[in-house]
Amino acid sequence: MTIRSTPAWVLTLLAAVACGTSAPSPVAPAAAPSLTPTLDGAYPMAIVKWLAADIGPRVTGSAACERAAAAMDDRFRALGLAHVHRETFDVKSVWEGATTEVVLVPRDGSARALRAVSLSRAGGTSASGVEAPIVTVPLDPARIALAAASLRGAIVYAARPYPATFGELHDALKRASRALRDAGAAALLLGGAPEPKVIMMTSDGHDEPLPAMMLARDDEGLLARAIEAGDARARVRVDVSRAAPGHGGHASNVIGEIPGTTREIVLVHAHLDTVYGSPGARDDAAGVAIVAEAMRILRTRGETPRRTIRAVLFSGEEDGYLGSRAYVVAHERELDDITTTLEIDSGAEAITAFDTTGRADAASALARWLAPSGVRVVSDGNPLHSDNAFFMLAGIVGLDAVQDTSAYFRTYHHRPSDTHDGIGPKTLAANGALVASVLVTIANRDARIGPRLGPSEIRALVAPYGADVSNLGAEIP
Repeated sequence: MTIRSTPAWVLTLLAAVACGTSAPSPVAPAAAPSLTPTLDGAYPMAIVKWLAADIGPRVTGSAACERAAAAMDDRFRALGLAHVHRETFDVKSVWEGATTEVVLVPRDGSARALRAVSLSRAGGTSASGVEAPIVTVPLDPARIALAAASLRGAIVYAARPYPATFGELHDALKRASRALRDAGAAALLLGGAPEPKVIMMTSDGHDEPLPAMMLARDDEGLLARAIEAGDARARVRVDVSRAAPGHGGHASNVIGEIPGTTREIVLVHAHLDTVYGSPGARDDAAGVAIVAEAMRILRTRGETPRRTIRAVLFSGEEDGYLGSRAYVVAHERELDDITTTLEIDSGAEAITAFDTTGRADAASALARWLAPSGVRVVSDGNPLHSDNAFFMLAGIVGLDAVQDTSAYFRTYHHRPSDTHDGIGPKTLAANGALVASVLVTIANRDARIGPRLGPSEIRALVAPYGADVSNLGAEIP
């Protein structure tokens, strides 16, 4: 059956989600008798547990990440999705993690180990490490240049304050690490959260990146007091596990879809990969599970949407959106047909709204379409967020699922603590039902949610965020 507007079952499902109850179970197609869209959460929760507990950390290009891709390929096929396949892309080097040791060495010989984690894709030291004085300097190339004489061979502690957002911090690290390498610094220490977490060290233009670590907040305090007392010396050792320079690998995106009756496509996505050392239950196994649950519900209905609803599970998000960039390049000829991308990458809490990330025209249309369901629509997020970035740079409307991320960033994000414990199966299922309803609503409208933007319009959209588009590895079309 072909559908052209929001069907009654979507409104019923949304009402069930709002009430926190199980949705009525329709008769499933004969070809897939097990695909009953109840809201008990068993299906998505099994995916989260399997990815986070059975596989664990899934660094881009690693065997673990490829194992996850192969298994989700199998799950998409089991759902009866069409055109299921994997698309591979090259990874220059496979960086699988690092063992870090930071020891404060005062003059009295009372060495004190500090808790720290290596930044992802940062460099390593020799096996014996490096012991050197600590010099404080901000993440500012101009200030680094002024202090260059004191930085050669030193361990640098980056003075606070730091940029407010991860994107700004990445940009600052890229500029500062290049200046520090040019000055001959031996290593970089950053202050961190109560428990240190992994962030990415972007390329600084050198063949061997600068060793860089994030300290736990309490241990940063110990370091700061030693510096204030003029007794700051440290020993740093970082053993990096990666392929040898020039010996990279490949990673895979997983794709499956429910074909529509037109050429146009609505794309929903999450990412399979994690930072090293983190099981990634919330970042982003939960997103993968929500996407799979939404496709399961839609497949169960056995209806044909106007536009194809395509699910993509990207690899490489944590390494600079490598998978989504590869996808946009590989699918350049069909970009005009992609009307919308919907990203699920903000944890495992309930979805409370959908954000059109700066596209006020899309927000207006989506708010009208979803008005009967009471789903909230906003347009205040960063259009360059995560795997939506390269689609946005191609002028395509990008939506983000809005979730409460306070505990996510405070406790779990990029940390070993990001396990499946505490994730609610019914919340995952309710999120899947909500995503399914939004996808089918967008897919079945006669009008597109918004036009594809041209170069000048894209520049205007990016400008308020002060983003350097070249840092994303692609030029504005």
